[in-house]
Formats: sequence, structure tokens, C-alpha cells
Amino acid sequence: MEREAAIQEKMLNEDPQQKLREKATAELRRLGFSGSEQVKAASVFVKMPEQISMLLTLDETLRREFILNMLSDEERRKRAEGGTRKMSVTEVS
Repeated sequence: MEREAAIQEKMLNEDPQQKLREKATAELRRLGFSGSEQVKAASVFVKMPEQISMLLTLDETLRREFILNMLSDEERRKRAEGGTRKMSVTEVS
């Protein structure tokens, strides 16, 4: 059992995507984002992993603005989808 856990941990440590995710979450903490903002950003990263690379590629002075824009865009997208769903439910009723 311990051996399996050690193997899984080693695989995670060798996964380049996992390392990028860890760097991105550390950067979110360093930039002072709240826990809920970090969770929202993580959910965007799951859907669009290329955002992680972009974040880490940007100059440090631009990273906070990038995340704020990303979260704002995601919120607008969710509202637009919610409006579409409400319209279709109303039309069906």
C-alpha cells in the first residue's frame, strides 16, 4: 500500500502539467488572491489549461491583471449561458 502511494506521488511529481498547475496556484497565492478567487481560477485552468502557460509566460507585473481579466471573462460567459438557458426554459413552458 505504501509502495503504491509512493509510486503515485512520484508520477505526480514527474507530470509536467502537474508542476505547471502547482506553479500557477502558488502564483495566485503570491499575488494575494482570495481562496474563492483561487478556486474560480483553478476551474478556468481545468477547462482551458493553456491559460496556465500564458499566466506563467507573462511579465510578473501583468499577471494579476491577466487573472482578473480571465475571471471577469469567465463570469460574463457564465451569465450569458445562464441567460440562454433561462430563455429556452421559458420558451418550452
